[in-house]
Amino acid sequence: KILSFIKNHEKKVQWQIRRFYRTRNLIVHSGATSQHIKALIENAHDYLDQVIEITISMSMGPYKITSIRQAFDLATALENKMIEHLKTKPKIGDINSTLMLNEHECMA
Repeated sequence: KILSFIKNHEKKVQWQIRRFYRTRNLIVHSGATSQHIKALIENAHDYLDQVIEITISMSMGPYKITSIRQAFDLATALENKMIEHLKTKPKIGDINSTLMLNEHECMA
């Protein structure tokens, strides 16, 4: 159930990023704007804030990343590790421990 929630959320984030791109193209190529531009800007700003915050944490933590590319690669590796763990259908306490461990690895 947790794994399907994560996959569903990932799909929604991908859709939102596509909305950003389509709206950007609409503005650049026709000068028009979406009626939902304010909400899109707020969401894009939130996503950017999260990327910056996590990247800074990863650069200061045990991984000592030095680039945005490394941050995305590390985030992908940690996500894959978590997904593989969730596929083993661990007990609820184990899931919480795993999620806290992954967060600690990035934030340490």
